[in-house]
Amino acid sequence: MIFFGHVTAAGILELDHPELYGDLLRGKLANCRVQLDIDRKKTPRSQQQSAYLFAAVYPPIAEHTGYSIPEVHEVCKQMFLPPRQMSIGDRMVTVAGSTARLTTAEMMDYIDRVIALAGELGCSVMSPSDAGYISNTAPPVTGYGVDA
Repeated sequence: MIFFGHVTAAGILELDHPELYGDLLRGKLANCRVQLDIDRKKTPRSQQQSAYLFAAVYPPIAEHTGYSIPEVHEVCKQMFLPPRQMSIGDRMVTVAGSTARLTTAEMMDYIDRVIALAGELGCSVMSPSDAGYISNTAPPVTGYGVDA
């Protein structure tokens, strides 16, 4: 299980929802050795980032190459994300990485790489603000392909 919390300036770990981990420690983990990994909380990529990728970054590449947007997505994942191992039963398979598993910073890097690829192909990609994904006056676009 993963629990979240914060570390105070005094170096004290204060976990969110202590009743949940307390039940776990008194229950199935009682009298067991445990492993505790502590790291900074990672912020997963946003829906806005994903929507921008699929609505403004992939389409020019798809139009240029003749591939569908899902096909461009698959090719770009193969090119720019590390593969991951998955198993079903006793079979181990290597698959492309997943943008859903990226942090916001990693997703920014991925989008920059895809935009660079578009540039190499001679494709023009709108900036997030020009595409309506960043605005100081209007609410952000959070999806693509759906008429509002």
